[in-house]
Amino acid sequence: MTKDKDRIQFRTGPLAADLQARTAPDASTSADLIARRDLERYYQVLHHDLHTVDLTREEAHLVCEALSTPDADPSPDTILGSILIAVHIDHLDRSYGVDARALTLKIKWWTVGQRYAVLDAVERWRLLKDERVDPDMALVRVGLYRPKRH
Repeated sequence: MTKDKDRIQFRTGPLAADLQARTAPDASTSADLIARRDLERYYQVLHHDLHTVDLTREEAHLVCEALSTPDADPSPDTILGSILIAVHIDHLDRSYGVDARALTLKIKWWTVGQRYAVLDAVERWRLLKDERVDPDMALVRVGLYRPKRH
C-alpha cells in the first residue's frame, strides 16, 4: 500500500487537454500514469539540460542570488533581466568577481530547457541554503557548479 506522503494528487486544470491527447481511448493507459511518466521525463530533461550549463562557482552564486531576491520574478523569459539588474544596480559582478559581459552572453545562448533547469536548480539551492547547507556545497549538490577535476 502506498504511504500518504508518497501520494501526489492534483487537478488537471489547463493540463487536461494535454493529458487527454496522450491517454488511450480504450483505457489501456490512464491520465495519472501519463502524468507520472511525463513528470519523470520532465525531471530527466531538467537534469540533462542543467548538465549542459557551464558556470563558474562565482557565476553560479551570482545567478542564485540574483534569482532569489524578493523582487525577482524568475521565469525563463526574465532570467537575463534579473541578472542585468543584479549586475547594473546591485553590482553583484563586482561582489563575486564575475565578468558580467561573459555571463550575460552565456545566458543569452541558453535554451528554454536550460533556463527552466537553472530555475529549478536555484529553487533547490534556496531550500538547501535554508537548511544551512554550505552555499558552495549546495551549488554542487543541485548541479549549478561542477568543480573541475585535475
